Amino acid sequence: MKLAVEIFTGPLFYVEVDDASTVGNLKKEIGTQENLPSHRLVLILNVDERSLLDNEDVSLKECGVEDGSHLYVLFEPLGNNVPSSPLTPQYAVANEPSTPSNVSYGHTDEPSASVDPSH
Repeated sequence: MKLAVEIFTGPLFYVEVDDASTVGNLKKEIGTQENLPSHRLVLILNVDERSLLDNEDVSLKECGVEDGSHLYVLFEPLGNNVPSSPLTPQYAVANEPSTPSNVSYGHTDEPSASVDPSH
């Protein structure tokens, strides 16, 4: 079945899945096709009725999805219980100092300028 899928604040694209596919299969296909973290995808069918496709083991047909359906994608917020994706950037914690990669703490052969702390 061919489905129109739209990231809620982003582009519209099409995904093709087997008629026997589950919600979980669709999330994986969207994640693969669009390079998105499938474990964070939230799928909604018929935005007016707000049909949330939240059981990954249920078939798409059981959820009312059919050929030509239009689904919307939102994202689960990042939290402590959500596994991180290799695509998720890792940032330093605000209270931890970070070291720029171009700083060297070892001996160099170049002379350094003397600084007089009294000035």
